[in-house]
Amino acid sequence: MKEKVLFLSASIILSVFTLQLFYTEEFSLISTAEAVPTTVLCEPTGSVHDISMQAVKTKQTDYLYAYQLTSHTMTLDDTTTDITKMHSLDPTIPGPTIVIDEGDKVRVTVSNALNDPSLGIVGVHVHGVAYDIKSDGTLEETNRDSDQGAPPAYTVEWVACKGTAGSWPYHDHTLMGINGLEYRGLFGAVIVNPASGEINAYDGSSQTNLDVEDIAKDFVVYARDDAFWIQEIDYNKNSKQTPLGVNPILTAKDGDFVRWNIIPLGNDIHKFYLDNYQWFDEGTTNLISEKDLGPLEHHVFTIKAKKGSNMYGDDAINLKFKKMFSEFEGTNGNKPSKAGLFANLKEQ
Repeated sequence: MKEKVLFLSASIILSVFTLQLFYTEEFSLISTAEAVPTTVLCEPTGSVHDISMQAVKTKQTDYLYAYQLTSHTMTLDDTTTDITKMHSLDPTIPGPTIVIDEGDKVRVTVSNALNDPSLGIVGVHVHGVAYDIKSDGTLEETNRDSDQGAPPAYTVEWVACKGTAGSWPYHDHTLMGINGLEYRGLFGAVIVNPASGEINAYDGSSQTNLDVEDIAKDFVVYARDDAFWIQEIDYNKNSKQTPLGVNPILTAKDGDFVRWNIIPLGNDIHKFYLDNYQWFDEGTTNLISEKDLGPLEHHVFTIKAKKGSNMYGDDAINLKFKKMFSEFEGTNGNKPSKAGLFANLKEQ
Protein backbone atom coordinates (compact mmCIF):
# COMPACT_ATOMS: atom_id res chain seq x y z
CA MET A 1 0.00 0.00 0.00
CA LYS A 2 1.34 3.38 -0.95
CA GLU A 3 1.82 5.82 1.90
CA LYS A 4 0.49 9.33 1.78
CA VAL A 5 3.30 11.85 1.67
CA LEU A 6 3.69 15.52 1.02
CA PHE A 7 3.89 17.18 -2.33
CA LEU A 8 5.00 20.72 -2.98
CA SER A 9 3.07 22.98 -5.26
CA ALA A 10 3.76 26.66 -5.68
CA SER A 11 0.81 28.87 -6.42
CA ILE A 12 0.32 32.58 -6.75
CA ILE A 13 -2.84 33.79 -5.04
CA LEU A 14 -3.81 37.44 -5.42
CA SER A 15 -0.18 38.24 -6.28
CA VAL A 16 1.04 36.85 -2.95
CA PHE A 17 3.64 34.10 -3.18
CA THR A 18 2.57 31.18 -1.03
CA LEU A 19 3.53 27.56 -0.72
CA GLN A 20 0.75 25.03 -0.33
CA LEU A 21 1.09 21.38 0.55
CA PHE A 22 -1.20 18.68 -0.81
CA TYR A 23 -1.39 14.94 -0.32
CA THR A 24 -0.54 12.67 -3.20
CA GLU A 25 -0.04 8.92 -3.66
CA GLU A 26 3.04 9.24 -5.85
CA PHE A 27 5.59 11.76 -4.59
CA SER A 28 7.70 12.48 -1.52
CA LEU A 29 8.53 16.17 -1.34
CA ILE A 30 8.28 18.69 1.47
CA SER A 31 7.91 22.44 1.26
CA THR A 32 11.44 23.14 0.08
CA ALA A 33 13.35 23.11 -3.15
CA GLU A 34 14.85 19.77 -2.11
CA ALA A 35 13.30 16.32 -2.24
CA VAL A 36 13.28 14.99 1.34
CA PRO A 37 11.09 12.12 2.61
CA THR A 38 8.80 13.12 5.45
CA THR A 39 6.98 9.87 6.20
CA VAL A 40 10.14 8.14 7.46
CA LEU A 41 12.55 10.57 9.10
CA CYS A 42 16.23 9.72 9.35
CA GLU A 43 17.56 8.82 12.77
CA PRO A 44 19.32 11.75 14.50
CA THR A 45 23.02 11.06 14.97
CA GLY A 46 24.17 14.34 16.51
CA SER A 47 23.03 16.92 19.02
CA VAL A 48 19.46 17.66 20.08
CA HIS A 49 18.59 21.36 20.19
CA ASP A 50 15.69 22.51 22.37
CA ILE A 51 14.63 26.05 21.55
CA SER A 52 11.86 28.21 22.98
CA MET A 53 10.79 31.47 21.38
CA GLN A 54 7.76 33.70 21.25
CA ALA A 55 6.17 35.98 18.71
CA VAL A 56 5.83 39.59 19.88
CA LYS A 57 4.71 42.93 18.56
CA THR A 58 7.53 45.46 18.44
CA LYS A 59 7.55 48.68 20.42
CA GLN A 60 8.98 50.78 17.60
CA THR A 61 6.08 50.36 15.19
CA ASP A 62 2.64 48.75 15.08
CA TYR A 63 3.53 47.20 11.73
CA LEU A 64 6.46 44.95 12.71
CA TYR A 65 6.29 41.65 14.53
CA ALA A 66 9.30 39.57 15.58
CA TYR A 67 10.40 36.27 17.02
CA GLN A 68 12.12 36.51 20.42
CA LEU A 69 14.26 33.66 21.72
CA THR A 70 13.91 32.77 25.39
CA SER A 71 16.08 29.64 25.67
CA HIS A 72 18.34 27.32 23.64
CA THR A 73 19.98 24.18 24.99
CA MET A 74 22.04 21.57 23.14
CA THR A 75 22.29 17.97 24.31
CA LEU A 76 24.95 15.50 23.15
CA ASP A 77 25.80 12.17 24.81
CA ASP A 78 23.62 12.97 27.84
CA THR A 79 25.39 16.29 28.40
CA THR A 80 23.25 19.40 28.09
CA THR A 81 24.75 22.82 27.46
CA ASP A 82 22.83 26.09 27.70
CA ILE A 83 23.80 28.23 24.68
CA THR A 84 21.08 30.86 25.08
CA LYS A 85 23.68 33.59 25.58
CA MET A 86 24.79 33.22 21.96
CA HIS A 87 21.49 34.82 20.90
CA SER A 88 20.01 38.24 21.44
CA LEU A 89 17.26 38.07 24.06
CA ASP A 90 15.43 40.98 22.44
CA PRO A 91 13.00 40.54 19.55
CA THR A 92 15.00 40.37 16.31
CA ILE A 93 14.38 40.61 12.58
CA PRO A 94 15.49 38.21 11.23
CA GLY A 95 14.60 35.91 14.12
CA PRO A 96 17.21 33.82 15.92
CA THR A 97 19.46 31.88 13.55
CA ILE A 98 19.55 28.18 14.37
CA VAL A 99 23.00 26.78 13.54
CA ILE A 100 23.16 22.98 13.48
CA ASP A 101 24.99 20.09 11.82
CA GLU A 102 23.71 17.36 9.54
CA GLY A 103 22.42 14.65 11.85
CA ASP A 104 21.11 17.05 14.51
CA LYS A 105 17.54 17.17 15.77
CA VAL A 106 15.74 20.41 16.63
CA ARG A 107 12.68 20.95 18.82
CA VAL A 108 11.24 24.47 18.63
CA THR A 109 8.46 25.51 20.99
CA VAL A 110 6.75 28.71 19.92
CA SER A 111 4.51 30.82 22.17
CA ASN A 112 2.16 33.66 21.32
CA ALA A 113 2.78 36.92 23.21
CA LEU A 114 0.77 39.13 20.85
CA ASN A 115 -2.25 39.38 23.17
CA ASP A 116 -4.58 39.71 20.19
CA PRO A 117 -6.87 36.70 19.61
CA SER A 118 -8.14 38.24 16.37
CA LEU A 119 -4.80 37.46 14.72
CA GLY A 120 -5.21 33.72 15.24
CA ILE A 121 -2.32 31.39 16.01
CA VAL A 122 1.40 31.87 15.36
CA GLY A 123 3.56 29.08 13.98
CA VAL A 124 7.01 28.19 12.65
CA HIS A 125 7.22 26.62 9.19
CA VAL A 126 10.69 25.55 8.00
CA HIS A 127 12.23 24.72 4.64
CA GLY A 128 15.08 22.36 3.80
CA VAL A 129 15.07 19.90 6.71
CA ALA A 130 12.92 16.82 7.33
CA TYR A 131 9.86 16.67 9.57
CA ASP A 132 6.57 14.87 10.12
CA ILE A 133 3.29 16.44 9.01
CA LYS A 134 2.54 17.33 12.65
CA SER A 135 5.53 19.69 12.51
CA ASP A 136 4.62 21.51 9.30
CA GLY A 137 3.75 24.65 11.27
CA THR A 138 0.80 25.57 9.05
CA LEU A 139 -3.00 25.60 9.17
CA GLU A 140 -5.18 22.59 8.46
CA GLU A 141 -6.32 24.33 5.28
CA THR A 142 -2.74 23.94 4.04
CA ASN A 143 -1.47 20.70 5.60
CA ARG A 144 -4.78 18.76 5.59
CA ASP A 145 -4.01 17.55 9.11
CA SER A 146 -4.43 20.17 11.85
CA ASP A 147 -3.95 23.79 12.86
CA GLN A 148 -0.41 23.99 14.21
CA GLY A 149 0.47 27.04 16.25
CA ALA A 150 0.15 29.00 19.49
CA PRO A 151 -1.78 29.57 21.62
CA PRO A 152 -1.39 27.18 23.29
CA ALA A 153 2.38 26.74 22.97
CA TYR A 154 3.18 24.51 20.00
CA THR A 155 6.29 22.37 19.43
CA VAL A 156 7.69 21.34 16.05
CA GLU A 157 10.48 18.81 15.51
CA TRP A 158 12.97 18.77 12.63
CA VAL A 159 15.87 16.51 11.66
CA ALA A 160 18.77 17.66 9.50
CA CYS A 161 19.10 14.48 7.48
CA LYS A 162 22.02 13.74 5.18
CA GLY A 163 21.89 16.04 2.17
CA THR A 164 20.23 18.99 3.94
CA ALA A 165 23.38 21.10 4.40
CA GLY A 166 22.69 24.71 3.45
CA SER A 167 20.88 27.77 4.74
CA TRP A 168 17.11 27.58 4.94
CA PRO A 169 14.28 29.94 5.85
CA TYR A 170 11.72 29.49 8.57
CA HIS A 171 8.71 31.76 8.92
CA ASP A 172 5.18 32.15 10.21
CA HIS A 173 2.53 30.52 8.04
CA THR A 174 -0.55 30.84 10.26
CA LEU A 175 -1.20 34.36 11.62
CA MET A 176 -4.17 36.00 9.91
CA GLY A 177 -4.53 33.09 7.48
CA ILE A 178 -2.52 30.62 5.44
CA ASN A 179 0.10 33.11 4.25
CA GLY A 180 1.06 34.19 7.76
CA LEU A 181 2.87 37.38 8.73
CA GLU A 182 6.36 36.62 7.46
CA TYR A 183 6.28 39.86 5.49
CA ARG A 184 5.89 41.80 8.75
CA GLY A 185 8.98 40.36 10.43
CA LEU A 186 8.25 36.77 11.46
CA PHE A 187 11.08 35.03 9.65
CA GLY A 188 14.51 33.60 10.42
CA ALA A 189 17.06 31.08 9.20
CA VAL A 190 18.44 27.61 9.87
CA ILE A 191 22.08 27.03 8.91
CA VAL A 192 22.89 23.33 8.48
CA ASN A 193 26.62 22.65 8.38
CA PRO A 194 27.75 19.54 6.49
CA ALA A 195 28.61 16.42 8.47
CA SER A 196 32.06 16.48 6.87
CA GLY A 197 32.79 19.77 8.59
CA GLU A 198 34.09 21.27 5.33
CA ILE A 199 32.67 23.80 2.89
CA ASN A 200 33.74 25.11 -0.50
CA ALA A 201 35.27 28.61 -0.32
CA TYR A 202 37.04 31.05 -2.64
CA ASP A 203 40.11 32.83 -1.31
CA GLY A 204 40.35 35.36 -4.14
CA SER A 205 42.55 33.25 -6.38
CA SER A 206 41.60 29.59 -5.95
CA GLN A 207 39.20 27.10 -4.44
CA THR A 208 39.79 25.90 -0.90
CA ASN A 209 38.09 23.27 1.25
CA LEU A 210 37.50 25.27 4.39
CA ASP A 211 36.85 23.83 7.82
CA VAL A 212 33.55 25.21 9.14
CA GLU A 213 35.38 26.16 12.33
CA ASP A 214 37.55 28.54 10.29
CA ILE A 215 34.59 30.74 9.32
CA ALA A 216 34.97 34.07 11.13
CA LYS A 217 31.46 35.39 10.50
CA ASP A 218 28.10 34.37 9.07
CA PHE A 219 25.96 37.08 7.49
CA VAL A 220 22.29 36.05 7.36
CA VAL A 221 20.90 38.31 4.64
CA TYR A 222 17.16 38.44 4.04
CA ALA A 223 16.34 40.31 0.83
CA ARG A 224 12.90 41.85 1.25
CA ASP A 225 11.15 43.67 -1.59
CA ASP A 226 12.38 47.01 -0.26
CA ALA A 227 15.44 46.42 1.97
CA PHE A 228 17.98 43.95 3.31
CA TRP A 229 17.41 42.72 6.88
CA ILE A 230 20.63 41.23 8.24
CA GLN A 231 21.90 39.34 11.25
CA GLU A 232 25.58 38.70 11.99
CA ILE A 233 27.10 35.72 13.77
CA ASP A 234 30.63 36.41 15.02
CA TYR A 235 32.50 33.18 15.75
CA ASN A 236 35.42 35.12 17.21
CA LYS A 237 33.02 36.30 19.92
CA ASN A 238 31.62 32.96 21.10
CA SER A 239 29.21 32.71 18.14
CA LYS A 240 27.38 35.84 19.28
CA GLN A 241 24.36 36.73 17.14
CA THR A 242 23.74 40.43 16.55
CA PRO A 243 20.73 41.86 14.69
CA LEU A 244 21.92 44.61 12.35
CA GLY A 245 18.59 45.87 11.05
CA VAL A 246 18.11 47.37 7.60
CA ASN A 247 20.94 47.79 5.06
CA PRO A 248 23.80 47.79 7.61
CA ILE A 249 27.48 48.37 6.86
CA LEU A 250 29.09 44.94 7.21
CA THR A 251 32.69 44.42 8.26
CA ALA A 252 35.20 41.59 8.40
CA LYS A 253 38.89 41.49 9.18
CA ASP A 254 41.15 41.47 6.14
CA GLY A 255 42.00 37.81 5.44
CA ASP A 256 39.08 36.33 7.38
CA PHE A 257 36.63 33.95 5.70
CA VAL A 258 32.99 35.02 5.87
CA ARG A 259 29.91 33.13 4.76
CA TRP A 260 26.99 34.92 3.13
CA ASN A 261 23.54 33.32 3.49
CA ILE A 262 21.15 35.06 1.08
CA ILE A 263 17.39 34.39 1.35
CA PRO A 264 14.86 36.47 -0.64
CA LEU A 265 11.47 37.10 0.96
CA GLY A 266 8.44 38.62 -0.73
CA ASN A 267 7.23 38.66 -4.31
CA ASP A 268 10.10 40.13 -6.33
CA ILE A 269 12.97 38.58 -8.25
CA HIS A 270 16.33 39.73 -6.88
CA LYS A 271 19.83 40.08 -8.35
CA PHE A 272 22.30 40.07 -5.47
CA TYR A 273 25.77 41.48 -6.13
CA LEU A 274 28.95 42.16 -4.18
CA ASP A 275 31.33 44.52 -5.98
CA ASN A 276 34.93 43.42 -6.64
CA TYR A 277 34.36 39.92 -5.29
CA GLN A 278 33.73 36.60 -6.95
CA TRP A 279 32.46 33.40 -5.40
CA PHE A 280 31.43 29.89 -6.39
CA ASP A 281 27.89 29.37 -7.57
CA GLU A 282 26.43 26.98 -5.03
CA GLY A 283 27.19 23.33 -5.77
CA THR A 284 29.64 24.18 -8.58
CA THR A 285 33.12 25.59 -9.17
CA ASN A 286 31.76 28.29 -11.50
CA LEU A 287 32.84 31.74 -10.39
CA ILE A 288 30.11 34.39 -10.35
CA SER A 289 29.77 37.98 -9.14
CA GLU A 290 25.96 38.24 -8.98
CA LYS A 291 23.04 35.88 -8.52
CA ASP A 292 19.38 35.93 -9.58
CA LEU A 293 17.05 34.66 -6.85
CA GLY A 294 13.31 34.23 -6.47
CA PRO A 295 11.18 34.28 -3.30
CA LEU A 296 12.35 31.86 -0.57
CA GLU A 297 15.18 30.50 -2.67
CA HIS A 298 18.54 30.49 -0.95
CA HIS A 299 22.14 31.12 -1.96
CA VAL A 300 25.21 30.48 0.18
CA PHE A 301 28.83 31.35 -0.55
CA THR A 302 32.05 31.82 1.41
CA ILE A 303 34.75 34.34 0.52
CA LYS A 304 37.95 35.75 1.97
CA ALA A 305 37.61 39.38 3.03
CA LYS A 306 40.08 41.85 1.56
CA LYS A 307 40.96 45.34 2.65
CA GLY A 308 38.73 48.12 1.37
CA SER A 309 35.08 49.05 1.10
CA ASN A 310 32.80 47.57 -1.58
CA MET A 311 29.11 47.76 -2.25
CA TYR A 312 26.65 44.92 -1.83
CA GLY A 313 23.14 45.30 -3.12
CA ASP A 314 20.26 44.26 -5.33
CA ASP A 315 20.60 45.07 -9.02
CA ALA A 316 17.17 43.84 -10.12
CA ILE A 317 15.69 46.44 -12.44
CA ASN A 318 12.45 46.62 -10.45
CA LEU A 319 14.36 47.37 -7.24
CA LYS A 320 16.97 49.87 -8.45
CA PHE A 321 15.11 52.86 -7.05
CA LYS A 322 14.52 51.33 -3.60
CA LYS A 323 18.13 51.88 -2.54
CA MET A 324 18.77 48.24 -1.65
CA PHE A 325 22.50 48.56 -1.15
CA SER A 326 25.13 49.21 1.48
CA GLU A 327 28.84 48.50 2.13
CA PHE A 328 31.02 45.52 2.98
CA GLU A 329 34.32 46.65 4.46
CA GLY A 330 37.50 44.62 4.90
CA THR A 331 39.32 46.12 7.88
CA ASN A 332 42.76 45.98 9.51
CA GLY A 333 41.29 44.91 12.83
CA ASN A 334 38.03 43.67 14.32
CA LYS A 335 35.97 46.75 13.54
CA PRO A 336 32.29 46.06 14.33
CA SER A 337 29.59 46.19 11.69
CA LYS A 338 27.47 49.33 11.71
CA ALA A 339 23.81 48.60 12.35
CA GLY A 340 20.98 50.12 10.35
CA LEU A 341 17.41 51.09 11.16
CA PHE A 342 15.39 48.76 13.40
CA ALA A 343 18.44 46.90 14.73
CA ASN A 344 17.40 47.30 18.37
CA LEU A 345 13.81 46.15 18.62
CA LYS A 346 11.87 45.94 21.87
CA GLU A 347 8.66 44.17 22.80
CA GLN A 348 5.58 46.36 22.92
